[in-house]
Amino acid sequence: MGDCRAEKTATFISKVMYLCDVLLQYISDDSGHFTAVIIPIEEWKGIISKYPGVVDLDNDLPDWEKKLIDRNLSDIAAHPELLRPLEELFAELK
Repeated sequence: MGDCRAEKTATFISKVMYLCDVLLQYISDDSGHFTAVIIPIEEWKGIISKYPGVVDLDNDLPDWEKKLIDRNLSDIAAHPELLRPLEELFAELK
C-alpha cells in the first residue's frame, strides 16, 4: 500500500478560465486553494520575450547586490529618523 497522504496531496482539481482571451488553467489542492496556474506555452514565450528578466526571478541575487541591500538596511536601522515619506522627496524634486 502507498502512503495515503502522498496520494491525497497528489490529487489536483483543474479549473479552466479565460483571461484576456488567454486560456488559463488553475490547479487547486483538495481544500480548493489555488496552488498553481498553467498558461499556454506560446503565451509564456510572449511573456519572456517582452520581459526577459522574468525567467531569472528564482535565481539568487549576486553577492554585491546582497551586500548593498544589507548595508542599506543597516543604515536605515541605525538612523530611522532620516527616513522620509516618498511624497516629500518627490515634492522637493519639483
